[in-house]
Formats: sequence, C-alpha cells, structure tokens
Amino acid sequence: MNIVYVLPEFVTDKPYGGLAVYYDNISRLLAENGHNIMIVVLAHKNDIIQYYHRITVYKVKDEIENVNPSIPGSYMRKRSLILNSFVYKLLEKGIRIDLIQYPNFMALGFDRLKLPTVIRVSSFRPLLRYADKEYFDIHKEYKSEKIADFLEDISVIKADFVYSPSETTAKLVQLSTGRNIEVIESPFYPKFISECKENKINNLDKYILTFGSIKILKGIRLIGDGIHEVLEEFPNLKWLFIGREWNWITDEGYEVSPSAYIKTKAGEYSDRCLFIGEVTKEELIPYIRNCLFCVMPSRVDNLPNTCIEAMALGKIVIGTKGASFEQLIEDGKNGFLIERENVKQLVDKIIYVNNLDTSKIRQIEEAAVQRIHKMNPIRICEQLERIYEYTINNFHYDELYKNSIIYQNTIKNHNDMLMQSSTFSEIKQYIID
Repeated sequence: MNIVYVLPEFVTDKPYGGLAVYYDNISRLLAENGHNIMIVVLAHKNDIIQYYHRITVYKVKDEIENVNPSIPGSYMRKRSLILNSFVYKLLEKGIRIDLIQYPNFMALGFDRLKLPTVIRVSSFRPLLRYADKEYFDIHKEYKSEKIADFLEDISVIKADFVYSPSETTAKLVQLSTGRNIEVIESPFYPKFISECKENKINNLDKYILTFGSIKILKGIRLIGDGIHEVLEEFPNLKWLFIGREWNWITDEGYEVSPSAYIKTKAGEYSDRCLFIGEVTKEELIPYIRNCLFCVMPSRVDNLPNTCIEAMALGKIVIGTKGASFEQLIEDGKNGFLIERENVKQLVDKIIYVNNLDTSKIRQIEEAAVQRIHKMNPIRICEQLERIYEYTINNFHYDELYKNSIIYQNTIKNHNDMLMQSSTFSEIKQYIID
C-alpha cells in the first residue's frame, strides 16, 4: 500500500511529543513490511527527506502569518487546508495514494480528500484543556464547547474508519461524535532497546524517575505536593526529572516553572531534586534502566509511550486510574495505580514500593515486561493492515459521510450545542462546508 500520514509534528523536527513517536514507530513497521509511507508534516520550511527505507518525509511550510489569532481554531482550519492541498498536488503529479491517515488532534482531517481516510484518536481536547490548568476536577464531565473541539469532532465524523490506542479516550470521543471507535494499542518497537548501548550513569545511586513532558497535566504539581514527605522518609533517595518543562498559569495569573515548584516544595531537600532537561532516546534508556521505579501521576493520558517504555525495560510504574494507565497496569501485579490528584495515595504508594523486598520487585518487573510483549509490533502491524485494507475495499465516496444517518444526526447535535455557545458566530464559517 501507498500510505500518507498527515501530521502536525514528526521526529525530524524538535520539539515533538508522543504523537510523533507513534507515527515514527508504525511508519518503520509498515515500511519493513513492504508498504510505502509518505509523511506530510508542518514545518518551518519546505523540504523533502528520505527518512528511512520506503519512508519519505515531506515538510510543508506552516504559513499562518495572516491568520487572525483572535479566532481560536482559525489556524487549525488553515493548516488543514495547507496540508491537504499539498497531498492533492502529490496526486496531480501522478503519485499513487491508497489511503490517508490523520490524528484527530488539530483537525487536519477536516478538509479530507476523496480518498480512503482513517483517523487515529490521540486525545480529547475538552479534557486536556482543563487538565492543563492549576486545579482540575476529575469528577466533572467535560464536553465539546470551543471551536477547536468541534473542528476535531467533525474531522472524526468525516473519516471512513476511526481507531484509538486508549480505551478511555475512545469512549470520550465516541460519546462526543457518535462514531464507533476501535481500540488498537500502540506497538512497542523492539529496536527502542536493541539499538541503544548500555551506559553507566555517573553520580546517581538510588533515584525515582519521572520522564516525558514535565507539566501540570502529567501530574508534576501533585509530585511537588508530596515530594518533601518522600525525600524526608528516604534520606539517600533522589528524584530525577527528564524532559522538557512546561510552565503553567495559576488562577491568580502567575506563571509557574515545574522545577521551581518542585524545589520550593522540597524545601531543605531541594538538592535531591534533579532536572536534566531533554535527552535523546539513547541517553534516556540508561536512566530508565538504573532507576528504582518510575512515577507518572498524569491527570490525563493516552496510553503513554513513557509507561510503555518503562515497563518494557522492566521497571515498576506508579500511574493513575482514569488516565488510561489501567489499560497497561494491573494494580499490584505489574505496576501500581493511584487515584488522580490524591497526594496521600501517591506518597503512601511510593513508600510502599520503595520498601518492597527484592523478590517481589523482580516479580512485578517481570510481569511488566510480559504485558508489553502483548504489544507485539507484528500483531499491531497486522491489525493496521487489516483496517487499512477494509477501509480501502469498502470506500465509496458517493455514499460518504454526508449521506449517513450518523453524520447527519451528529452534525445536528453539534449545531444545537453551538447555537447555545458563545463561540457560535466565530465557528459558523468553519462548518458551513
């Protein structure tokens, strides 16, 4: 198959997140299985890279200088048009494209072409928006209400097939759009480990590790609220943070740096809180291998690569319930789960894990590795090939979404909500077509 992935980011340009890592992994897997992959991605300038055998990356300049920033979502529609226009030009040059896949993030599939189209649901924006604020109510029901929310919902509705790696995220988006969403987990790419050399970590003995995006959504504030008690309990313990820091804004309007918050909360133990910023994958692996265990108390997540990587390397992960970790972690057997935003549970669980005997630790670590083995790349690749072939074989554009009851009913529901929304006058131009 000739497959196009239309993306807002890819690993060829920093910074990038889990979305880019996922598409890097599956592109390599599919390419090694004989498929031709074209990555069409937003970038600072136009460029073409032969990234890997059978993988070509087309960088498309992100031209949004003239977009009105006062209308949230306008830049999303602009980027959708830019990227889809580029793909259309590839078709005009005679390049065969069997299928296009988009993430739901950024609504790049809003202006989809007359080709078999798949969307992978990687997030639910309404939930992410509130989870990135200082205080987050885990019991509140979050619904689409902003321009960006509806653009992403409608891009999902327009697709021929939709899947998600996370059962939690799939349920949320399914409720919002009315679309059936199949769950296909992310593959664990074995070369993540095999291609990396073993390195010695200097000047570090016993340490807890938190890695990935260092931000409030990932539970950094919760860690800060419990870190003093943990470091006081274990005088020889350090806490290592690896990844890019993202500041947050308090309700009073102050900007807070994660490292500053952590060190302030740690008080006299701040010298045992170590922040080393972003590192390469090759540099990261030794830090994971040598840590005692990993702490990832995310408010919201989408079957995170960080958890997968840590478990694959045989490390215990303390994650959160309701944030998709429970899809990977069976509490007490291959890792541990706590309630979101519960600092007492976090501290108690860290103390419990740190006091486990060696045999119990090894038992849990081995179970963690076995769980990741189920994310066998060959099996995941076969699942993707199956849904791609199904989408191609059942594609009939004349009978597409505008004729479907699901489309009509869901768009009507969205319009009803929009009529009651303060953003209706701003978004109307985006959904007319």
